[in-house]
Amino acid sequence: MRFGIWTVLLLCAGCVAAPENTASNGTTEATSDEAEIVRIALDYAVRDKAIPDHYLLEKQGLPYPLSTENIRATWINADRRFQLMSPDQIQTRAQQTGDFLFLRIKQVNVAESTARVSLENIWAAQSDNVYISGGGFEMQLVKEDDVWVVVTLVKWQS
Repeated sequence: MRFGIWTVLLLCAGCVAAPENTASNGTTEATSDEAEIVRIALDYAVRDKAIPDHYLLEKQGLPYPLSTENIRATWINADRRFQLMSPDQIQTRAQQTGDFLFLRIKQVNVAESTARVSLENIWAAQSDNVYISGGGFEMQLVKEDDVWVVVTLVKWQS
């Protein structure tokens, strides 16, 4: 199996920002920060068409398959752009309908005023097919004045 890997490091101050999510009692919960970070990454990937091979994902049509790995369904809320699927559902769909691209949050980590999230656009394969396609990115964010700001973005593409 051979993959070509391409990496771009983009340093930006304030290229993506979103308001902090606060619980009804006025305190910020770690999970609401994680949810906000995941939403920022998903918006960047699909609204801004920034995930590698987005055009192939877009060609499949809405809703975009999104793995439930490493996220909670409540983090996505009622966002109709995404169809939440377990890893088993993803593999079953590939077996029944053929290969397709799906999104997966590889990791999301929040520690006080810093965060890191990785998002992948990868293939679910019906067989042992190997695709030289897809990719992803990792964002590092900091919280400035109650707003999450992307400070580092690394992309990769297969």
